[in-house]
Amino acid sequence: MTRNARRRPVASKTVAPARNKASVDRTLPKESAKPNSLVARAYEEIKEKIITLYFLPGQYLNEAAISSLLDVGRTPVHQALQRLELEGLVEIMPRKGVVVLPDSISEIIKILDSRAAVEAELAKAAATQISAEDGKELLALANATKQAKNGPGIDDFIACDRAFHRKLAERSGNSVLSDFAQQLHERSIRYWYLHLWQTMDVQATTRQHAAIADAIARHDGERAAAAMREHLPERRSEWAPGTDVTAAERALLERYVRYGETPDPDALKRLLSEDVRFSMPPEPGVWQGRDTVVQAWIDGGFGSEAFGSMRCLITRANTQPAIASYVHQPGDDGHRPLAIDVLSIAGGEITDIVTFGPSLFGVFGLPPRL
Repeated sequence: MTRNARRRPVASKTVAPARNKASVDRTLPKESAKPNSLVARAYEEIKEKIITLYFLPGQYLNEAAISSLLDVGRTPVHQALQRLELEGLVEIMPRKGVVVLPDSISEIIKILDSRAAVEAELAKAAATQISAEDGKELLALANATKQAKNGPGIDDFIACDRAFHRKLAERSGNSVLSDFAQQLHERSIRYWYLHLWQTMDVQATTRQHAAIADAIARHDGERAAAAMREHLPERRSEWAPGTDVTAAERALLERYVRYGETPDPDALKRLLSEDVRFSMPPEPGVWQGRDTVVQAWIDGGFGSEAFGSMRCLITRANTQPAIASYVHQPGDDGHRPLAIDVLSIAGGEITDIVTFGPSLFGVFGLPPRL
């Protein structure tokens, strides 16, 4: 439960603080670069910052600030943003600036549907012509996430996943489908950051990559296509927001809501497991232990008059029970979205809390005001 609008970049800011891990390569020449190459560089860097959540969905951007951030002129930035608008990643609003567009649940499902169809064909095509050397390289990429001790972090996982799918597409021999697949894959990356990472089974994904690579290396196109379709199923149940919870979950969630709205930090603490974990992706850091977690909320203002009054809704997100929190402060028109807490429950206690910001309320079909 976020008790602090804290540390997370606010949607009204023009440019978010730097994130070292998701930074892009900026070694290309600047002063001597041709205009077209400057546009291309601005396009690639802005797009990378969108899909890795340097710029958040719903965030307003300013061309002058982006120009300063990237160290390129206003014209290349403007042209790059126009291209990104055509791809549906931003909207240019006259006299207001540029806003990073979120995708709805239905849009996300369309992207996954398209990936399943396109990449199954690419896998089948790659199996007909891949060399022994490229087959070995694809297998190595499929198993790259096994190298990380204690499993990969999200940035490492995304890098491995991109490299595997890019290599497969390149070896298909179909540049048209390959380019389309890359665009779809990039559109889906930020939803790993936003939604699926917390429920992601990395080992299962690694096994699926390995099965695809093995079939391609053995020139078995039908098996490769089937393995890709299994890896990218046509429907992802985890995207359905739903509101159904078990009776035991609902009783626990109702107490979580009641103690959040009261507010009562000590009562909330009793709902948490002793080793509960709390995180706020894409921000770094994990708080662990019920005392540490609740104290972090208090330090963020929870329970104080200045923090405001809370109202909460029980929902589901990423197939897990969740609480959507709204806050009202003096001068507000109703209760505005604050955060979505995605909860893991075991043994009648909350064992993990993953908090997402207000920009995702629309994605999960939640009301914009209470």
